[in-house]
Amino acid sequence: MGADHLSQVERDYSPSTLVPAYEAIIREYGRRSRRAHLLLDGEREVAYGPSPAERLDLFPAAGGDRAPLLAYVHGGYWQELDRDVSAFAARDLVHAGAAVAVDPRALARPGACAAS
Repeated sequence: MGADHLSQVERDYSPSTLVPAYEAIIREYGRRSRRAHLLLDGEREVAYGPSPAERLDLFPAAGGDRAPLLAYVHGGYWQELDRDVSAFAARDLVHAGAAVAVDPRALARPGACAAS
């Protein structure tokens, strides 16, 4: 696999190079996430493993224990961003009766795609 192909793969996995108005979208995600953390009851950085990267933010549903749970897990090749912009949908979902768990996975290592 040549260097040109690897560079193209890196671009293909980088939304910031492919999505128009990417920065505005991310700013809005951040604004909505901050509002969710301010206005909703919830727990930040709930541990589900020993690593500092194994943390999630949990927003319980207003309806109680029998509510559905929506788990937001970013399982892709994440090159940037973090939990501070990942709770953007929590407020609407909690108001609709669902609990929300936000698990922003750790960032990919620099050059991880090139190493594959």
